[in-house]
Amino acid sequence: MNSPTPQPEPNRARGLSRPERITLLAAALRGVLSAVIRAVLDHILNNA
Repeated sequence: MNSPTPQPEPNRARGLSRPERITLLAAALRGVLSAVIRAVLDHILNNA
């Protein structure tokens, strides 16, 4: 009778807190941005 209430996604709920998720998002965005900038610079330098 005193079993804990089941949670739908215990791993996701306890795995990442909001600050960690924001940090991961920022890191991913930084990686994407740097890749885009590098591609644009390569394009400009190759066509110059």
